[in-house]
This record gives sequence, structure tokens and C-alpha cells, in this order.
Amino acid sequence: AAADTTPPDPPTIVTPADFFQTFTTGTISFSGTAESDAVITTDFSPATTTADRAGNWTLTLGVFSQGTTTLSFYATDASGNVSSGTSVAFFVDSDAPLVLLTVAECADSLSAEGCLVATTTLRVSWDSSATDLAHFLFDDGTGAQQTSATGATLTVSDNTTRTISIRAVDTTGNTSAISSQRITV
Repeated sequence: AAADTTPPDPPTIVTPADFFQTFTTGTISFSGTAESDAVITTDFSPATTTADRAGNWTLTLGVFSQGTTTLSFYATDASGNVSSGTSVAFFVDSDAPLVLLTVAECADSLSAEGCLVATTTLRVSWDSSATDLAHFLFDDGTGAQQTSATGATLTVSDNTTRTISIRAVDTTGNTSAISSQRITV
């Protein structure tokens, strides 16, 4: 009998079904179909998987860099023949934005231990270097609110302590850690 020198068909990718979405995790699970018992490989990672008797396979890969990645999948049959590649391109944005909160009056704090001020008017500002910023979640100590502003002037009661906080949210929903300041008036 002649040796099998015919490469298998390239694997198909079933999931993720939408490669136009922005992936918010650096690890992605791919699944698809290929020739029964074919070994599925990529040009990204040494990780492999084998298609079952029905031709179904799943391969989880990561960690993908931020931005666009192009990845090719290959099927290798039992005779060692390698298919042409099935290429996919996708975009990953899994980094949360950074945010910085500043209370101007805290620069002149009456205490080295924290922010102790002798005024009931507080000038609060915040900023994020994120280029894909959607909005901020600002909490002036009375409840969080969504805003696109980068500052506020607050009037607080004398002889009180208030914690002010801010979070940044980017267009893919990644949310920053909380930046906060506890202030005693």
C-alpha cells in the first residue's frame, strides 16, 4: 500500500464565534473540528490537543499580549502530514486603566499621619492615562456616581471624616483599582 502523503483539511474554528469582539482576558479557549485523531497545533504555543473520533477539539491558549494577535492553527494526521493553516486575528484589552486621585488641601495637611485639614471646602481631582477611557466612578463618601468629569469641589461638614474614592473604567469594561483618600475636617 502506498504511504499516506495527503495533508488533512485545515482545522475549523467554531469558538470563539466572534473574532471582531475585544477580548478582556489574555487567555482564550478555542474549539473546532478537524480530521478524527488529528493533532492540533499553533504557531503561537507548543501546546497541542487531539481531535476526538468525531473530530472535535478544544485548546486553551494564553497569555496573549495586549493588542492584535494573528494566530494560525494546523492539523497533523497520523501519518505526519500537516494541513495548511487556519488563521484568526483578534484584539485583547485586558489591562485595567490606572487612576490617580488628588485632594489639593491634603498637600497642606495638619498631620503627618494622614489628611487633616482646617477647611470644609475640598478640591478633588483625578486623572487616568488610559487612551480608551469610558468614564470614572466617583464616590464623594455619599455614594458612587458615573462621571466623565476630572474633578469636583466638595463642601463637607466640620468635625467629620470622609473617604473619597475614584475608579476608572475603559471602553471594554476593565475597571481600575480604587484610588482613595481619607480626609478629616
